[in-house]
Formats: sequence, C-alpha cells, structure tokens
Amino acid sequence: MHIHDHPEPGNKEYRAFNLLTDFLEKEGFTVSRGVVGLETAFTAEYSNGKAGRRPLLLPSSVGHACGHNLIAISGVACALAMKQLLQDGLLSGSVALFGTPAEETSNAKLVFVKAGEIQRLADFAMMLHPGPASGCFVNYLAMDSVLIEYFGRQSHAGASPWDGINAVDALMQGFDNVGMMRQQTLSTNR
Repeated sequence: MHIHDHPEPGNKEYRAFNLLTDFLEKEGFTVSRGVVGLETAFTAEYSNGKAGRRPLLLPSSVGHACGHNLIAISGVACALAMKQLLQDGLLSGSVALFGTPAEETSNAKLVFVKAGEIQRLADFAMMLHPGPASGCFVNYLAMDSVLIEYFGRQSHAGASPWDGINAVDALMQGFDNVGMMRQQTLSTNR
C-alpha cells in the first residue's frame, strides 16, 4: 500500500527505491543501489553458495502505471520465497531481483541487458504482471522510439502568411492522425 499511496515520477522513485532496497537488505540480500547508471535502479542478490540455477526476477519499482506497485511487491515476494528454498537446501544456486525504474518510458530492463547485468547474474528471467486474466504466454506490445523532425519556413503572419510553412500545424496533424488511427486498428497492428 505504501508504494501505491505515494506515486512518484519515473526515475525519481526515491521513496519506493528506499523502501524496497532497505527491506531487501534487512532480509539478507546483498543490495547494490544506483546500478547501470540509473539512480533508482538496484540489484538484490542472495546465494546459498552452491552451484545451481540463477533465476532473475524483474519488478518495476515505480508506484503506478501498469500496477507497478503490484509488480514490485510480487517480485519481492517471489525473491523471498526463492531465498527460503535456497536456505532450506531445496534448491542450489542464487536468486537476483532487479529494480527497474521508469519502465514505461526509459525501458530500464533493456539498460540492464546492455550493461551485461542480466547475463552476469542470471540463467533466466521472470516477471509477474497484474491483469484481468491468468496466462503464462501473452503477446505484449513493444516499446519503440521514432524520431520525427518537422521543418517549417518563417514568414510574416500579417504581410505574407502564405509564404510560410507552419511546422507546429504539421506536428499537431501528425499527432492527431496517429491518435485517431490507433483507435481503428487491431492491437496486433500497433
């Protein structure tokens, strides 16, 4: 509830970051803060010192958006359960939990991959995501970036506006057209 009740903007999830990292440290995880160049990103690791599988759990530490408060606490709960199995000798290996801030905008999971952190600490990765149905294999929409530049031509608004090209009008038309077209397409086309 604490993360839910105190939403924070992406890459500024200081309250959630401190809450999660302090808790994980108290639970016996080795916590590294501010990893991969992101101030509110973290890793939390636990190992029983035996060779074995190395699962990775990927919670988002932000408070809202797609229920990230639920994703964060679900990841922590799974890491605690895995830690208990490791302590009881029922599993060999380690478990890692990555706090990935601003997931909806800066795609912190990809930053972890590019930095080599996921490959260094894990054999496979898992994530829980809240939703209205249960499913193990679900198609998700991708997050891609596109850079579009608009160029205009200045003119005097009172003397010869017809000589100008308004780049802001073109930008607004493009934005509106994509918004309207998105309503009429299948989810798979987005």
